[in-house]
Amino acid sequence: MKSGMTLRLILGDQLNTQHSWFRQVREDILYTLMEVRQETDVVRPHIQKVAGFFSAMRHFADDLARIQATIARSQSNSGEAVGIEQLEGFVRQILGWREYMRGIYWAHMPEYASMNHFGHSARLPDYYWTADTHMNCLHRVISQSLAHAYAHHIQRLMITGNFALLAGIHPDEVDQWYLGIYIDAVHWVEIVNTRGMSQYADGGLVATKPYISSANYIRKMSDYCQDCHYHWRKPVGDRACPFNSLYWAFIHRHRQLLAGNPRVAMMVRTWDRMQASGMTCWPRPNDTNPCGTTSDGQIPRTMGGLTY
Repeated sequence: MKSGMTLRLILGDQLNTQHSWFRQVREDILYTLMEVRQETDVVRPHIQKVAGFFSAMRHFADDLARIQATIARSQSNSGEAVGIEQLEGFVRQILGWREYMRGIYWAHMPEYASMNHFGHSARLPDYYWTADTHMNCLHRVISQSLAHAYAHHIQRLMITGNFALLAGIHPDEVDQWYLGIYIDAVHWVEIVNTRGMSQYADGGLVATKPYISSANYIRKMSDYCQDCHYHWRKPVGDRACPFNSLYWAFIHRHRQLLAGNPRVAMMVRTWDRMQASGMTCWPRPNDTNPCGTTSDGQIPRTMGGLTY
């Protein structure tokens, strides 16, 4: 490296050819693509994911070479303005949320990795690895995830993450699943989004409320309920959607932790009214196991006599 040159490092999760760095050729800048050893030491990496990152970095280097050659040949001065909508999306998602997640990781690790606000202890159901479930939303999202190593935000947060939180799955098991399944799951961003935003295991350090819902939200946000074995409208009974009973069981089980949160307190009050009205089909106030977990902490494949 020549004296006076600037060294710029590009990591495996920073492969963006649209970055302002690459808008002009600079002879005084040396770009180095690398991945830090820490990313493979924090957790046991999936070899295909590591290979995928390095393959993407190689393709990025080829793309960058073509872009720089094009810039060197062209003289562009269009002066095109960037709309506020485009700018807002970039600032909020990249400069805002992404860097906020990175900041939480570096400020609160390694203690963050053991946080378990709700004290959940159940094991992850086997169908998270097979997609063998009658719940159409979980079947389709897990099938897609297993096949393509990808799912969009709502699928991760409000389908697989929602169910895991409602069912009381231990955050460690949820962390390991997301980290192992998704190609873009690098530890520093995965654990904060999963344990923080999805599972609320940090007690509100990242998010202002637990992201939970019954079947009604899933119906509004997707087409999964149309062809499902279960009925999204039914709260209990034959072929009632498990998300409904699990939702109220969660409210019941964690009432003391949720009652003081202004974003979910209304649902706690709704639950209290349901209890007072004598809805005996719901978990009773003294029921210490309303979610239906077995003594060894496993979520059973049957609930109310139904296999799901």
